Amino acid sequence: MLLTASNAFKEWLDVNSRYPYNELRKTRQTYKLKYVLLEDQTDREDPKTQYYLVKTRYLSSGILEQLIMEGNALPMTPDQTWLLDEMFVWGVRHSNEWYSEVLAELAWEVYEHEPVTRKEMCREAIKPLMRGALHQQGIGGDHIEVKALLLTEWEEWFDTECWSQHKHNLSGMTISSEQYIINRAAFTLHHGGYSYPMHLD
Repeated sequence: MLLTASNAFKEWLDVNSRYPYNELRKTRQTYKLKYVLLEDQTDREDPKTQYYLVKTRYLSSGILEQLIMEGNALPMTPDQTWLLDEMFVWGVRHSNEWYSEVLAELAWEVYEHEPVTRKEMCREAIKPLMRGALHQQGIGGDHIEVKALLLTEWEEWFDTECWSQHKHNLSGMTISSEQYIINRAAFTLHHGGYSYPMHLD
């Protein structure tokens, strides 16, 4: 959504130029922002902090700017916005729990002011599903080392083959990753332990 920036907000952005504020796409008078993230303020010590995603079109420009400047709302970057749009189209239907985990991961990135590439963001978003797939295949708490090796192997595969094929398509990344990790888990269990990866299409 294209929003008109007040003079006070433009000055504030000039001073607060760190991530994620420096990722806002802006001109001299406007800036583009589709989502902001709100944190449940009821109990900051609660490890199960709830995060709420709000579309900026539901907020007036004045309220939105005030929330951001006071630190009560953090803007989602263009890459995060892309991922969230993909989640709304496909990810939520795949798993509501997964959507919550992805939102928590994005929250960590913006609250810690930790910039990541789109590839890293997608890999970390998909990783919980890979852990779940390994558990379903029988590689869980009793196979900690094997599980870690398979996840590391999947990360390397994701960064090369999977990303080059599906970098514009979250569903493609996820489905291919699930197929890869399930095949590798089955191979590992069949051979009684971890071995170097074979080529898997």
